[in-house]
Amino acid sequence: MFIVRQHRSSLAVQLQLRTPFNASSSSEFPNGSTNFDRNRNPIRPNGFGSVTIPNPAGIFVRGLDRVTATIYFIRHAAHGHIGNTLSGRQPAIPLTDAGRGQGRALGARLTDRPFAALHSSPVQRARETADAIREARGGENVQVYTALDEIDFGAWTGKAFADLEDDPKWQHWNARRSEARCPGGEAMAEAQARVVAHAEQAAAAHPDGAVAMVTHCDIIRAAVAHWLGLSLDRIHSFDIDPASVSRVAVGDWGGRVLSLNEQVA
Repeated sequence: MFIVRQHRSSLAVQLQLRTPFNASSSSEFPNGSTNFDRNRNPIRPNGFGSVTIPNPAGIFVRGLDRVTATIYFIRHAAHGHIGNTLSGRQPAIPLTDAGRGQGRALGARLTDRPFAALHSSPVQRARETADAIREARGGENVQVYTALDEIDFGAWTGKAFADLEDDPKWQHWNARRSEARCPGGEAMAEAQARVVAHAEQAAAAHPDGAVAMVTHCDIIRAAVAHWLGLSLDRIHSFDIDPASVSRVAVGDWGGRVLSLNEQVA
């Protein structure tokens, strides 16, 4: 079952704290308990191994007045246009057989995650991926939010990448995402503002919980860039692969990237 919701967001999204990715591997402790390293940073199992989470703001430490939720940004699984066509918000682009397999594997891998909510982009490929996770977890509702929608690529929607290569506007878009706008569509800064605002609202609604958000490559890149303090011109500096998971701790203190492009499917 899908529940469609819409959030209004402002372009003036500001966080109190921006800190770079800084998580390192550590040994997992029994019984899912919280342990601390020699600097009193809490060490928590994450389901894919364990991470040491630097703790300047008291993240995850009980008794401190901090609101923190873990946002699981999940890119949808593979579909037939990947690498060939700028699909954008086109309807009726389903997952391929390989993509459906990725969705099932992803759902199975995340069955033990204690999600307080499961959100999805309205686009079919994201909803199919979210539904695979829902089915693996026993039928919880998928809530559909326009804030997680793919970028509105305007006149470029549905065009082959090969046909866009020589377009000066396309070249400018990829070189200067911080200022460029798709013809008849969206600016990257607008897409970043809506996904960040949505994650902040979800964190406030589910303090100390986890929320899964199935969305798109550049939407996740934009969100990660925000909390890493990177210019949008740098979003091609890291990959977000199909059916991957990137986790961010988000709260009233700001945000911290915990993992990037985890391969779980």
